[in-house]
Amino acid sequence: MKWIYYFLIIIGVLLILILVLSFIIKKRKKKNIYKLLFDLQFGKNKYELIDVNKNAKKKKEYDYILKFDDLHIYIKYYFVPSNSQICINAKET
Repeated sequence: MKWIYYFLIIIGVLLILILVLSFIIKKRKKKNIYKLLFDLQFGKNKYELIDVNKNAKKKKEYDYILKFDDLHIYIKYYFVPSNSQICINAKET
Protein backbone atom coordinates (compact mmCIF):
# COMPACT_ATOMS: atom_id res chain seq x y z
CA MET A 1 0.00 0.00 0.00
CA LYS A 2 2.93 2.33 0.62
CA TRP A 3 4.02 2.10 -3.02
CA ILE A 4 0.78 3.83 -4.10
CA TYR A 5 1.64 6.89 -1.98
CA TYR A 6 5.18 6.97 -3.36
CA PHE A 7 3.82 6.68 -6.89
CA LEU A 8 1.38 9.57 -6.34
CA ILE A 9 4.13 11.72 -4.83
CA ILE A 10 6.42 11.03 -7.80
CA ILE A 11 3.63 11.86 -10.29
CA GLY A 12 2.87 15.10 -8.41
CA VAL A 13 6.52 16.16 -8.37
CA LEU A 14 6.84 15.41 -12.10
CA LEU A 15 3.74 17.50 -12.90
CA ILE A 16 5.06 20.44 -10.88
CA LEU A 17 8.44 20.13 -12.61
CA ILE A 18 6.81 20.13 -16.06
CA LEU A 19 4.76 23.25 -15.21
CA VAL A 20 7.80 25.12 -13.90
CA LEU A 21 9.90 24.18 -16.93
CA SER A 22 7.18 25.29 -19.37
CA PHE A 23 6.95 28.65 -17.57
CA ILE A 24 10.73 29.12 -17.78
CA ILE A 25 10.77 28.22 -21.48
CA LYS A 26 8.00 30.75 -22.26
CA LYS A 27 9.86 33.49 -20.36
CA ARG A 28 13.06 32.70 -22.28
CA LYS A 29 11.23 32.78 -25.64
CA LYS A 30 9.67 36.15 -24.78
CA LYS A 31 13.08 37.53 -23.86
CA ASN A 32 14.52 36.25 -27.16
CA ILE A 33 11.68 37.89 -29.12
CA TYR A 34 12.26 41.22 -27.37
CA LYS A 35 16.01 41.01 -28.08
CA LEU A 36 15.38 40.17 -31.73
CA LEU A 37 13.00 43.12 -32.15
CA PHE A 38 15.34 45.44 -30.28
CA ASP A 39 18.32 44.48 -32.46
CA LEU A 40 16.48 44.97 -35.76
CA GLN A 41 17.48 47.94 -37.87
CA PHE A 42 15.71 48.99 -41.02
CA GLY A 43 18.36 50.81 -43.03
CA LYS A 44 19.33 54.08 -41.39
CA ASN A 45 15.95 54.55 -39.72
CA LYS A 46 15.90 54.30 -35.96
CA TYR A 47 12.75 53.28 -34.20
CA GLU A 48 11.41 53.01 -30.68
CA LEU A 49 10.34 49.63 -29.31
CA ILE A 50 7.67 49.70 -26.61
CA ASP A 51 6.72 46.67 -24.52
CA VAL A 52 3.01 47.39 -24.02
CA ASN A 53 2.09 44.79 -21.41
CA LYS A 54 5.15 45.36 -19.23
CA ASN A 55 3.68 48.20 -17.19
CA ALA A 56 0.03 47.99 -18.25
CA LYS A 57 -2.68 47.21 -15.74
CA LYS A 58 -5.00 45.81 -18.41
CA LYS A 59 -3.77 43.35 -21.03
CA LYS A 60 -3.79 44.72 -24.60
CA GLU A 61 -4.45 42.89 -27.87
CA TYR A 62 -0.86 43.50 -28.97
CA ASP A 63 2.45 43.01 -27.17
CA TYR A 64 4.90 45.45 -28.77
CA ILE A 65 4.79 48.69 -30.75
CA LEU A 66 7.49 49.70 -33.22
CA LYS A 67 7.34 53.47 -33.64
CA PHE A 68 8.98 55.16 -36.60
CA ASP A 69 8.45 58.83 -37.42
CA ASP A 70 4.80 58.60 -38.49
CA LEU A 71 4.41 54.81 -38.69
CA HIS A 72 3.31 52.57 -35.83
CA ILE A 73 3.51 48.78 -36.19
CA TYR A 74 1.61 46.74 -33.62
CA ILE A 75 3.04 43.27 -32.94
CA LYS A 76 1.27 40.33 -31.33
CA TYR A 77 3.16 37.09 -30.83
CA TYR A 78 1.90 33.59 -30.20
CA PHE A 79 3.76 30.46 -29.17
CA VAL A 80 2.73 27.72 -31.57
CA PRO A 81 3.77 24.10 -31.00
CA SER A 82 5.96 22.63 -33.71
CA ASN A 83 3.26 20.18 -34.83
CA SER A 84 0.61 22.88 -35.37
CA GLN A 85 -0.43 25.41 -38.00
CA ILE A 86 -1.79 28.95 -37.94
CA CYS A 87 -4.62 29.98 -40.25
CA ILE A 88 -5.57 33.66 -40.25
CA ASN A 89 -8.87 34.55 -41.93
CA ALA A 90 -9.03 38.32 -41.62
CA LYS A 91 -8.47 40.84 -44.36
CA GLU A 92 -6.85 43.37 -41.98
CA THR A 93 -4.25 40.89 -40.71
